[in-house]
Amino acid sequence: MKANLNKSLVGNLSSHKSYRLPPNTQNRKGLPILVVDDSKTQRTLHKGLLESANHEVTLAVNAEDALLKLAHGQYAAVVTDHDMGEGRNGVELAFYAKQLGGGIPVVLVSSNGAAIQAELTEHHPTILPFIDLILTKNDPAQLAGAVSDLISRVA
Repeated sequence: MKANLNKSLVGNLSSHKSYRLPPNTQNRKGLPILVVDDSKTQRTLHKGLLESANHEVTLAVNAEDALLKLAHGQYAAVVTDHDMGEGRNGVELAFYAKQLGGGIPVVLVSSNGAAIQAELTEHHPTILPFIDLILTKNDPAQLAGAVSDLISRVA
C-alpha cells in the first residue's frame, strides 16, 4: 500500500497485475468507474468525488444492476458498497465482477472497513483475492485519491 493513502484506508488485499485498463482509456486522465450503492445519497456523494478527479462515473443501484453494466460496458474499476440490503452484497459482487471484468479492480466501501476485513480474513479467506481495497465511509474524501492510486498501479 502506498504511504500517501489516508490511514482510514483499510488495506490493499490483493494485486491483480494481469488486469489491463479498457482500450482507449490508458492515456486519458478520467477513467470510467462503476459506482454501486443502494443508497442514492452515497451514490451521489461517490459520483461527485470521483467526477471531481475527472473520472467518468456510471451508477448502479445494486449488484444485479452492476453485473448487467459490467457485462455491457468497460470500466477501469468498481466501487461498491458492502451491505446493499436485498440481493447480493459487495463481496459477492466483487467475485462476479472479477469474473466478468477480467480482474477489474474492486473497491469495497463500508461503514466499518476494519471489521469487514477481520471477518473476511478469519472466516472467508478465499474471498480476499477478489477485493483490492476496503475503504471506510467515515472519510469519503479519500475515495477519489484511493481509486486513482489503485488504477495507476494496474495501468
